[in-house]
Formats: sequence, structure tokens, C-alpha cells
Amino acid sequence: MSGHSGTPRGVGSGSTYFWSGKISGAVEWTRKAYSIPPGMHQVTWRYIKDNIYYDGLDTAWLDRVELLPPVTIPEAVDNLGLSFALGGAANWAGQRADFQFDGDAARSGAIGDLSASWMETTFTGPAILNFWWNVSSDFLADDLWVSMDGAQVGGSYTGSTQTAWTRKSFVVPSGTHTIRWTYSKDGSLSAGQDAGWADAISLDPVIVGLAPALDVALTFTT
Repeated sequence: MSGHSGTPRGVGSGSTYFWSGKISGAVEWTRKAYSIPPGMHQVTWRYIKDNIYYDGLDTAWLDRVELLPPVTIPEAVDNLGLSFALGGAANWAGQRADFQFDGDAARSGAIGDLSASWMETTFTGPAILNFWWNVSSDFLADDLWVSMDGAQVGGSYTGSTQTAWTRKSFVVPSGTHTIRWTYSKDGSLSAGQDAGWADAISLDPVIVGLAPALDVALTFTT
């Protein structure tokens, strides 16, 4: 579900869900998106006042509320040719709240301490794997990381608040290889949105030799 401005509060299945993203003060129109869990739910927007201050027009506005279909993970990472396996304590899913490209990205599942959420797919090399990633986590404790055939590659990403989207690239050697994105937690504490994201996953061919790299039809001696 997406909309502009407001302070959403969702109620469903006998429980109350307080979504993040309250706004306060004199702010510009802002687009927000939230994932609604399976089942029938009632969504309420509320403008709430304290008992002390009055400022501005003392009101709130809401515009263009849309209920959009779920996003598949291949759609979310902008590569419909990929097929993903999911696992861990909770599955990754496509979402529209945080992204780098085209209005959607894949996000790790909601997990507890000492657990992980992962998604994986296969690539055939030699090639260059490119993707964008982001994380909002307990700094140096809960991490987003990537592995190839079970071995970690490309370092890990951690941050006490939501970090900036960052592009990563690394070489996939010859043959077929399994690439896995994992968000994992240690045994205590949570911070930020407690999640990792991946977007715009692509595979580029490896350029071999000086002539292809320089886009010329010449023979070089080194």
C-alpha cells in the first residue's frame, strides 16, 4: 500500500501494528509505502495532538492512497530472468518502501536474535556480478553479507541507522555458482529497521584483453 503524508496505524487479525514513519511539523508532501501482511486488515490514519502546543495550520493531509499488488523478488531486483530460493527464519520479499531503482527492492524477513534470513540464486561465469545493497541494523553486530558457494565474498554491510545504498561488484569465475544474500543477527539488541535490502542485480560479461576493453579492433603486444 502506498500514499502521501499522514500517520498510518494498521489493525488486523486481533493485533495492532504500528508502522514506522510518523511525521510532525511543517513538512513537504512525502510518499510512503508499507507492506500489508496476509489476511483482512483495517488501516487507520490518525492526527494526534499533545495538550501543550499549537502551531501552523494544526492539521494533516492525505492524498493518493493506492493498494498495489505484491512484488516478486525478480521484479524487485530488476531481473526477471532470475529464480530465487528462500530460507532462514523468515523469507526475503519484494517491497516498495525502500529501493534504489524503479520503485522496489528485495528486503530480508523479520527475524529474531541468533537467526538469519537469506535468498539465493545461481549464475554462470566468468562474469561480473553487480548489485546495490543497503542495511539498517545494530552496528557491527547484525549484518548483511553475500556468499558464493558457501564462502563469504565482498565483505559485509552493517549500520546503526539506515545507511546509503551502495553498489557492489565482484567476479563470478567459470562454471555455475550459487550466490546468497544473508541478513543475520547476533544474540542481543536490535537497531534501525533491523533488515537488509538488495536491488538491481545484474550479470555483465568479463572483458578479456586490451582490444575489447578499449573498444578497438587492434592487436596489442605487452
